[in-house]
Formats: sequence, structure tokens, C-alpha cells
Amino acid sequence: MKVTGIKYAVNDGYPEMRCSIDGRSALISSDQVKRSLLDDENLVFLGPEWESAVKPVSLPADAATGRNAMTLRGYTRDDAVVSAVRDFLKAVDTGTLEVMAA
Repeated sequence: MKVTGIKYAVNDGYPEMRCSIDGRSALISSDQVKRSLLDDENLVFLGPEWESAVKPVSLPADAATGRNAMTLRGYTRDDAVVSAVRDFLKAVDTGTLEVMAA
């Protein structure tokens, strides 16, 4: 996937990343990122409008964590997307997020 036009904003007090992924708009809010899925599985939720646009991701059951097997829609493991979201969250966490004009 190709991620372009990354801009950061704050909406109702929540930082968000706006960008284009393969020519489609995406909005990723810091409060909606499932950090356990990002950290453990390299997964990012792109939003409900992406559920039919990306291939579903199947996760096996994990007895160690008690997680049941599941199929996730609207998520991606794409390296470019995951990297962009990690950079975004790092800026949020360290207080270095530079909000850009829309």
C-alpha cells in the first residue's frame, strides 16, 4: 500500500492522522488504535469504510492470552501503513505531534 499526504490534526481533543492510502482517504484517530493489536500483531484498523476494501485478517486462538480465534475486517498489516501509524503514535505519546493545516 502507498501512504501519501499524511497530515495530523486534533478533533475534539483527540489527535488523528489523515492520509491517502492507495488513493483512498483514511482517518486514524489515536483513541481508536488498538495498541495491543498494533504491538502484538502489527495490525491497524483503517475504519469501517475499508472493511470491503481490504482482505480480512484471521487471527488464531491464543491460549496464553485467552483470545479466541477471530477474523478482523478493515485491518491491515501493510508495512507502510503500520510504520506511518507507529510514527503518529510516537509523536502523540512524546508530545511532539505537529498539527498541520487541513
